[in-house]
Amino acid sequence: MNLGQTRGYIFLLSFITVAIIVVLLFFYFLNIQKGSKELFSANILGSLEGVDNNVGNVIRISAVQKLDKNKNPIEDIFEKVKEKDDNWASIKNGQYIRVVFERPLNNANDVTIYARALLETGISTGSPASIEVYADNGGDIIATFPEIKQGRSHKVLLTNLKIPTDTLDLKINCAVSETAQLGCFEIDWIVDPSEAGISITGGIKINSGIQIAAPSGTPAWACGDTLVDTRDSKEYPTVYITATDQCWMAENINVGTTLCPDETTCATNQTDNAVIEKYCYQGSAANCDSDGGLYQWAEAMQYKDGCTNTTDVQPTLPVQGVCPDGWHVSSDAEWYTLENSLWDGITGACSASRTSYDCSPAGDKLKAAGLCEGRTPCGTSGFNDLLAGYRSTTGSFYNLSSSAYFWSSVQSSSSAWFRRLYSVFATVYRGTIDKARGFSVRCLKD
Repeated sequence: MNLGQTRGYIFLLSFITVAIIVVLLFFYFLNIQKGSKELFSANILGSLEGVDNNVGNVIRISAVQKLDKNKNPIEDIFEKVKEKDDNWASIKNGQYIRVVFERPLNNANDVTIYARALLETGISTGSPASIEVYADNGGDIIATFPEIKQGRSHKVLLTNLKIPTDTLDLKINCAVSETAQLGCFEIDWIVDPSEAGISITGGIKINSGIQIAAPSGTPAWACGDTLVDTRDSKEYPTVYITATDQCWMAENINVGTTLCPDETTCATNQTDNAVIEKYCYQGSAANCDSDGGLYQWAEAMQYKDGCTNTTDVQPTLPVQGVCPDGWHVSSDAEWYTLENSLWDGITGACSASRTSYDCSPAGDKLKAAGLCEGRTPCGTSGFNDLLAGYRSTTGSFYNLSSSAYFWSSVQSSSSAWFRRLYSVFATVYRGTIDKARGFSVRCLKD
């Protein structure tokens, strides 16, 4: 073999060696990426989960039991919490949830929960509760989730876990007595909260909520958290209504370009011009900031499916309209679901087909505290309406601080269905009215 052939063989062997290394590295990083994808885009796992931050793998559970205050087993709740199926497990004050994982957790792991205190009113705005985390062998508290109130995410690190364990006991502490007949927590579905696109309807039952598992980082958004409208960076509080499984904005939407700014009347109609337009009460930006914008019906719907203020065109529901992505203008039926859940079941009636005031005291519960002229209950729903008034078809503004008017997304010829809250009454009015008026819009989570 001459020198040239030798050099050729050496070159060929070197090339093959480099190629093999490249292929091995490719599959190595592919596997890492795959593991990361499993961590951050996990589907429903059918189990309570922990996260191993060292290796990036979700640690699944193998069993979940409800225990009494002495840690005696009461019920196997694994089947109830493994998926979103409205099959609830209720937990009382002082009781425990025992969670067994497929392999031991250590002090490098973290635990994230979605949880809320469940009140007799069905509204998640009561006194805070907490959950204490113990190893099943007792001893000191490993971690505490404090100030659990409305449904949202909470995370603790298990840095105080001294001995690795595959079993954790979660003690529920609520602002009710241990002998209360109703549970103070409910659990419906448990899932890796890092799942992409989790929302009130796309993933988590917030009124249930215990989720355990999550990678380090910012917890997923949950109803009760502040919503940031990416279109203009405005922030809106949100409220979860347990009895209806609805997530509402707790303020009126305030988006768009103001027509007739600083003018006490505005006869200019909003138009289909690819720009969201709004009225501020008597042209005051401060009124929009506090009470939200006022919109003609077709503008509120953003002219979906060619709907207008004068034609008989019903847009396909749901209608996003002027609401942010993932939210929509509440329909007539969704308004009824809300008001009916707040009716006391005794006073008057609460018909879905009425054209009158009714459903007492839902009207007062939907108002902000202090706006019910001394009646109680007042402002208990968290809906927090401030009575923003309206714009008439002639351009004048009326009834600020005495009435609120809300569009629904359902029309009837040149009119549309709406709701009115009036400071004098504890009821809610349902009826139809000219679409050219300027009313408030309250957005509901998809």
